Amino acid sequence: MIGVVKMTPELAIRILSGDTLGTASQTNEAVKMAIEALESRIPKKVKMELNKFGTKYRLSCPVCDEFFGHMWVHDIGPGIMPLYCDCGQRLDWSDVDANPAK
Repeated sequence: MIGVVKMTPELAIRILSGDTLGTASQTNEAVKMAIEALESRIPKKVKMELNKFGTKYRLSCPVCDEFFGHMWVHDIGPGIMPLYCDCGQRLDWSDVDANPAK
């Protein structure tokens, strides 16, 4: 019986670059990993959720919901704005910069 090989980023790269011959299912998994990696490089708008009192926004990652902080409705900007979330998603802060309450 052939052992199941866990797909790693390194194995996916070897399969996709032609250095290693993978099975059809391994190739499909490698392609899915590559698509996910490329999609995470496309900036996604930071989630801005207004609290029930309408006084501040909760800022978070659109993919994993990691919390970045709060921003009061009349603030000029959110302060520190990371380019990437810890999950790897590239972030688009343009809506936060253009605070809709201004």
